[in-house]
Amino acid sequence: MWRRPARKLRKKSDKEQMRLERITLINIKKHFGRLALLTLALTVVVATVVTLYTLSRLMHEDFQKKLDEYGSNMVIVPKIDDLPLSYDGVPLGSVALTDRHLTERDIKDLKTIKNKENLAVIAPKIIGTAQLKRREAIVVGVDFPKELKIKRWWKLRVGRKPKGGTDQILAGAGAAARHKLRVGQTLEIKGDKFTVAGILEEVGSPEDQPIYIDLKRAQKVFGRPGQLNLIEVSVWCYNCPINLIVGQASEKLPHAKVSAVRQVAETRDKVVTQFSIFAIVLSVVMA
Repeated sequence: MWRRPARKLRKKSDKEQMRLERITLINIKKHFGRLALLTLALTVVVATVVTLYTLSRLMHEDFQKKLDEYGSNMVIVPKIDDLPLSYDGVPLGSVALTDRHLTERDIKDLKTIKNKENLAVIAPKIIGTAQLKRREAIVVGVDFPKELKIKRWWKLRVGRKPKGGTDQILAGAGAAARHKLRVGQTLEIKGDKFTVAGILEEVGSPEDQPIYIDLKRAQKVFGRPGQLNLIEVSVWCYNCPINLIVGQASEKLPHAKVSAVRQVAETRDKVVTQFSIFAIVLSVVMA
């Protein structure tokens, strides 16, 4: 007795469903152009948002890498109490005249830290003084290819940039003025002869004062083979904090003082944050 109504309800429900499907198909056929346009618009919006998000993320990572390569954001010096002498704002004192020093072995140890892939450029230096035209001069031995990569703001006023392993000099603007240097001039430093290859434009920092020579030649001139006073490191920080790298380096080099260049790190974080906000706003506006 109760089965018949159930069958009638099922049949009625089936008819209603068929009617709804038919109405839907009719509406689709009737408004096909509008529906197609709406579907296309939604597809374009979704594709645009996804594309812009992916592009902004890739640009964000690339931007951070490029920013990290511009200058050093980590400095390594020997552990010494008194450092009145400074180079590029980093206190060095009489490092070049004492037995406290870093070595080239420290660079190899530094490259074994857990996040070694984040070490973009390692620029070692040896620093000393020498008589130049009867006046005291600051002489900095550098690995020219790496130094020029980490000091991207260096611009030549005249001459050319030296290559590694040569007897050429790159003079800071202050040193050139103080010692009246000119390109092509031959100078004698502790008995070894060098030629002025280029003179840098003034940057308004302690970098203007030294003359720069090849690292190996400087070690030979100062009688300190394999020794270093300072290691500047450009660190990629796009996927890890600089303090993490500093901690790992300190563990590998317990005899050295490893410091993050705070001003560089803070400026980097500020610029990267502004870029991230800009990328998000751009994605929303474009979408």
